[in-house]
Amino acid sequence: MHVNKLNVSRVNHLLSGILMVLFGIVILWKGFDFLSLLFQLLALIIIISGISGMISFWTKERNKAALGGALLSTLLGITLLLFGQLPFAVLSILFALYALLNGLVKLVDSILILRNHSEGFLAAAISCLFFFTFGILLLFSPLLHVRAVLVIIGIYCELLGVTLISDGIREMIPVQTKNSLKRRVRISLPVFFAAFLPHRMLTQINEVLALQEGSVPKDALLEHDLAEPSPDLEIFVHVSKDGFCAFGHVDFAFEGELIAYGNYDEESGKRFPGVGDGVLIVTNKEQYIPFCLKFNKTTIFSFGLTLTEEQKESVRERIRQVKKGLIPWQPPSMVDQALGIPRPSEGYPDFSSELALHTNVSFYKFTGGKFKTYFVMSTNCVLLADSIISKAGTDILSINGIISPGTFYDYLEKEYQRKNGRVTSRRVYQLDANLTGEDLRKNA
Repeated sequence: MHVNKLNVSRVNHLLSGILMVLFGIVILWKGFDFLSLLFQLLALIIIISGISGMISFWTKERNKAALGGALLSTLLGITLLLFGQLPFAVLSILFALYALLNGLVKLVDSILILRNHSEGFLAAAISCLFFFTFGILLLFSPLLHVRAVLVIIGIYCELLGVTLISDGIREMIPVQTKNSLKRRVRISLPVFFAAFLPHRMLTQINEVLALQEGSVPKDALLEHDLAEPSPDLEIFVHVSKDGFCAFGHVDFAFEGELIAYGNYDEESGKRFPGVGDGVLIVTNKEQYIPFCLKFNKTTIFSFGLTLTEEQKESVRERIRQVKKGLIPWQPPSMVDQALGIPRPSEGYPDFSSELALHTNVSFYKFTGGKFKTYFVMSTNCVLLADSIISKAGTDILSINGIISPGTFYDYLEKEYQRKNGRVTSRRVYQLDANLTGEDLRKNA
């Protein structure tokens, strides 16, 4: 069964890559004409669907909501036929908004770099200027620059196709790539698509569990091949059904230490949403994982890497570099304990305070450097994890500076499916579905 899954993975990579390359060629060669034809066909399908809905209303059910939907579909289809350039204008405007978002991210990065006296200001400032200029040009003259947008889409499809084909070829050639320390530039899915991948997998797992009798055992290990080797480095992708954690969080364990990074000083994050003091957590996996399952009600995807001694030493050295210049920090619960203030009956609302009460953990802040200030769109948990794990040879480089937990998950999942991939084990942890949010506080 595992062999069949590998064969399917190889074929999928090759076919997807070839189709993506062909699509990119068509977009670069006849992009405007090709998409015009597709939009016209789409308009006809929408009109036919709308007319069918109206016929159904008069002949079968008199559902006013269905009639309203049918009328809107018909109107939309007619609009697309009469105004053929409208979809291209919308496409350009969406690209403009995405470019402006990247420009805003780079602007915040530039400000934080200057404030923290860290490196990379020139690159961030140039990127900021480029994205803002490109976005403004697209936003105020979308039809004038639509061909430029099509060229960008075509080139992106070509690069993504080549990446997928390369993955397929690497599947078929028995090369021990997991021993390599060299990173490849990897073109990943668009960040807004990849962001939802962990949540999509969580939904699929919950659908499977819903079909089974009984509930999931406490701290359940939902998926684990007992024949898999014990990993040298474990990467954890946390995801929940709703809220901010729906987009995921990443941390990792190496040689007895679990290391996490985020804006765990929640008071510092109230000044500006998404920006706050960067806090490094050092604890152990055995206590941290059960706590996260209970406190955050997340599902945790664990991916294990088997490393060579050279890779291990590279990771050790990078961790030593990250830990330079750290200063201890205490969450509210530790401060209260030192002052003799009793714990509130309802518990502390912040993650770090409860973590300090239930695990052996140390908290640190950065005295300088790019991780001194946490920024959810760039200097986030994924960037710190990638800056360390990359020393093991992972190739999750982001060409636009935004690496989401979904991008990380997508890479790790594909590496696990590969015969000679760097990821050698995969586990999924989830709590008993019947447990409530008060369980941790009741047991405290």
